[in-house]
Amino acid sequence: MEDKLYYRDGFLYQVHKTIRFSTNIKIDEPIRIAFADLSQFGLLVVYAGYAWDGPSGPTKWIAACLPGQWLKDKWLKTIMKGSAAHDALYEFMRKELLDIKWRPEADATMLRICKKAGMSRPRLWRIRVGLAKFARFAALPENRKKILTAP
Repeated sequence: MEDKLYYRDGFLYQVHKTIRFSTNIKIDEPIRIAFADLSQFGLLVVYAGYAWDGPSGPTKWIAACLPGQWLKDKWLKTIMKGSAAHDALYEFMRKELLDIKWRPEADATMLRICKKAGMSRPRLWRIRVGLAKFARFAALPENRKKILTAP
């Protein structure tokens, strides 16, 4: 007897080893999704197995155009940890477990992580502006990833 396969599309990366991030988010009770926790004191834990789509927009387009694998790797490595934390925090918001008022702090958390990873100031500024102007939709409940099926 075979059942249908239920899955979600749109993921490119998967966390291999659990990682912890400090945020300035303070909530009344800890919250949890399948592969991430956020404590009431702002500790974000992203567990092995968490899947996310990586950095969005121009980051992917520019990486595809960069000459040499070493440059592509450096370009992506300074944003990968930040994008994982950011996606987990936005997922909490999409699932209405974390109030959207925390979106600016989720963005700031990503930028702090990227800065620590060695991202340049001009790039951090461009990402900050992009997040402020264009990322709100990704935190809204109506943009949850759809569950698809295969016969």
